[in-house]
Amino acid sequence: MPLINCHECKEAISDRAQTCPYCGIHMHLQESFIKNAMPIQTVQETSKYLKGWLAIGYLTSILGLFALANTRGTERDLSWIFIVGVFLIIFTKVSIWWNHK
Repeated sequence: MPLINCHECKEAISDRAQTCPYCGIHMHLQESFIKNAMPIQTVQETSKYLKGWLAIGYLTSILGLFALANTRGTERDLSWIFIVGVFLIIFTKVSIWWNHK
């Protein structure tokens, strides 16, 4: 005869009990409550402002990679575009982590 915890009062009771001897709740009500309970979700609250800067960082990095691929052998150095994009991504990720609620 294993013991289970009552959902209402958290006391240990028999798994065969029809009602909890401590609080009087019917066990079939407890089972239906557990089956219908919604799971807990954690939502990260990141502002649209920071998500916008993150998108700009990704786009700048991609544009920088295309610029680097197309300017090989020329005298124009466009690697700064890629570096700025990576900096924006890192800075924004740290800001998101820092402001996480």
